[in-house]
Amino acid sequence: MLRISLYVTIILLALTNCRRELDAPSWDVDGYVPLATANLRIQDAIDDSLKEIGSDQEITLIYKSNLFEYKIDSLIKIPDTSRTESFSIPIGQVNLSPGQVFMADTVENNLNADNAQLRLAIVREGIIELELQSTMNTPTIFTYNIPNATKNGVSFSFIDTLSAGTQQNPTTETRRLDISGYTIDLTGKNNNRTNTFYGVYEIRTAPFGNPITITPADFASLTSTFTGILPEYAKGYFGNRIFEINESTETDIFRNFKSGLLSPAEARLNLRIKNEAGVDFGVDLKTVAGVNTNTGQSISLDHFVTQNNVKLSRSLESGSGYPPIRPSNYNAVIDEQNSNVTEFVGVLPKEFQLVGDVELNPLGNISSGNDFAYFGTGFEMNIDAEIPLRLNAQNLVFQDTTEFSIDSDSREDTKRINGGYLLVHCFNLYPIEGELQGYFMDSTNTVVDSLFTDDLGYLAGGIINNGQNRVTDKSESTIKVPLTPQKIDNLYDASKIWFNAKLNTTNQPDSLTFYDNYDLNIKLVGDFNYQLEADL
Repeated sequence: MLRISLYVTIILLALTNCRRELDAPSWDVDGYVPLATANLRIQDAIDDSLKEIGSDQEITLIYKSNLFEYKIDSLIKIPDTSRTESFSIPIGQVNLSPGQVFMADTVENNLNADNAQLRLAIVREGIIELELQSTMNTPTIFTYNIPNATKNGVSFSFIDTLSAGTQQNPTTETRRLDISGYTIDLTGKNNNRTNTFYGVYEIRTAPFGNPITITPADFASLTSTFTGILPEYAKGYFGNRIFEINESTETDIFRNFKSGLLSPAEARLNLRIKNEAGVDFGVDLKTVAGVNTNTGQSISLDHFVTQNNVKLSRSLESGSGYPPIRPSNYNAVIDEQNSNVTEFVGVLPKEFQLVGDVELNPLGNISSGNDFAYFGTGFEMNIDAEIPLRLNAQNLVFQDTTEFSIDSDSREDTKRINGGYLLVHCFNLYPIEGELQGYFMDSTNTVVDSLFTDDLGYLAGGIINNGQNRVTDKSESTIKVPLTPQKIDNLYDASKIWFNAKLNTTNQPDSLTFYDNYDLNIKLVGDFNYQLEADL
């Protein structure tokens, strides 16, 4: 943020030793009034978190961002699954004694796990909803067990007693049971299937009830619904599939550089791909583009990683920490020697665009059903950037805004101004020339006036010591802006000033290094001609 202090000083000379009976005498005098100072630095347009200052005060842009991520949870979703077991007789009548089992079965249930073939799942969260119904004119006892679903070594088991019902008014009850923390073997009753668990059902009359006779109109049923099942861990074969990458990621590294082109002497990107899942991935990045959304300019990265399919091996279960994994990593170093990275960052991208494909298990079921995943883990792509500010610049625009105000009590004194100039004194330590403009804005951010009406203010570049290739002396220049009473009056309506600098290294043959001590100092002075009157 620029730091501007604004002072308005109107010097009025009171002449009281001379009185006349005629009209009050007046004089035209010239006076210099300091109006504003500004210190404009490119490094102030870069957030502290996005830059490093070296031991020699050289500036390096630093940027880290996530470009794309895919959580493996989406591959092992278990959809809601419901199954009903029901008992009734087809014809005739049947007598049931107290405590008699009239329905018992072992039933396998298949979970459609979205193309995955799961053998094991540990439930992070989920519910089994059991709906019990009976028309039996005696209490009935429902038992439901899942032998291969265990928690702390104990299998899941449910038992409940339903009160007597009638054919006209069956008794119905619903129970919701939390199965978080259960480990479920999904290989079925005979351990030869996937996505399959088995339940053991039993319905019997209560031993304390009465004997009853049932007809085909009587029934008893148990409906089990698995809902909201989210695995903490899953193992099996997650299938072979391809999903698309089409992502845009905003970047703020060049946020305050509104337009222009950079030609950095060097730049380094580190594309990091991390695989936390126990599956293999094939990555085909068709396009990695930098887009300047202000200017519409874009450029695609030309590098090995955008021309070839990258294979990323599965992570390993290490047995320590949580999750107990050792991720698989792929790093691609992208620099000016092996890519067009300098042109890529030179357009001042405001966003990165990724287009491509990621293939899951490109070689098929090579793990023999031992793919695995922990909740919250998956596949992610990150980028790190290091860009030393050693470059050439073409029409590089950066902007910043600062607040200021003028004492309104002095406003009437501006009516005494006959004319004059605004003097813009510029002291430039940057090794590049450029143009300057300032816009005065009111509290609604409406521009009420500009510093320069016609041509922009010219900024001469700092003086470079050829031996050090570093600026040792500031250039000094003064720009005169004709002053009108209307322009001065507009300043009182302004609450902030927006500076706009456009810089060029057109006349410099070599790349220039930008140092932290470089700045552009601006002093705005009013060179006013006043009309002063004496009180008589």
